[in-house]
Amino acid sequence: MRSPGPCPSCGAARTTRALGGGSAGRGPLQARVEPYELGDCDDGHAVRAVDAALLRAVSEQLVMARNRWRAGEHCGGCGAALDLPMRATTRAITVVPEPAMARQHTPFTVTFDLPVTRCGECAVDNVPSALNADVRGVAMQAHRASS
Repeated sequence: MRSPGPCPSCGAARTTRALGGGSAGRGPLQARVEPYELGDCDDGHAVRAVDAALLRAVSEQLVMARNRWRAGEHCGGCGAALDLPMRATTRAITVVPEPAMARQHTPFTVTFDLPVTRCGECAVDNVPSALNADVRGVAMQAHRASS
């Protein structure tokens, strides 16, 4: 990894540290963060930016089902009703730094064990809408455990 240079937020010197990875879980939902390197200042500006990148990656790379009040779960991709059975699976997402953060941390992978329902129309796996907040929360807990 290149030298992280000064923090773009506060100008303080940054140090590079290797994070050992972490894991967290809640019920049938588990998340594991692989080890990666982070260049951060004493105020934690890079950690907050990585948290934001992690939440963005979850939103962009996992399809969340939508619950329509009376009609039930619908595909977050095409909008079709989800009527296939739920199954457990493993999904991995990659958290890539913003271009401004490229010198501060390396890309890393978060692997989820979670239930999904496949859409019969577009064949996309959907995370149940009831787990929407839990997926983000478990990902953040696993990331914090890696520090």
